[in-house]
Amino acid sequence: MRRKFLVISPHPDDLDFGCGGTIAKLAKEGNAIEELIVSDGSKGSHKVGFGGKKLASIREKEEQAAAKVLGAEKVHFLKEKDGEVENTRALQKKLVAALREIKPNVVLSSEPAHSFENMYRSHRDHRIVAEAVFDAIYPAAGNASFFPELLKKGLKPHFIDELWFFAPIEANKTVDISGTITQ
Repeated sequence: MRRKFLVISPHPDDLDFGCGGTIAKLAKEGNAIEELIVSDGSKGSHKVGFGGKKLASIREKEEQAAAKVLGAEKVHFLKEKDGEVENTRALQKKLVAALREIKPNVVLSSEPAHSFENMYRSHRDHRIVAEAVFDAIYPAAGNASFFPELLKKGLKPHFIDELWFFAPIEANKTVDISGTITQ
């Protein structure tokens, strides 16, 4: 049975590092894969003077190319400011709208639990986006009382069957990608 997966990533490269092999395997098995990138990636370089809109544009193109290689059918970009993402009602509304529009069976997201054992995994945007995704999935995406204005746009409540975390402290799901990662 073909299922629809939505991979929500804080930055344009996080899902590729965090679950790229899983995405490729799921796509190869015939599942529908879409990606939702929350931040614009405009601060994703340590090179002085290289950032902003130019870097955001490069990273968007790179993610579209990577998605094609992995087998994702579509990439959505929310373009929140890199390094400044906040778990606000406005962000949750954007996430709920995307969940209701895309209607995934399964959402893959970075881990909302924090242990700060790894500074890369515990990046501020990773923590905040993970919490915002969790807040958007339950209860808001499936409840018409949350963001009723979305109903006027035809975005009816949608329930997610499963939530998988990528790059977690402790895995809640494992996927054998040994046949995918060597390709």
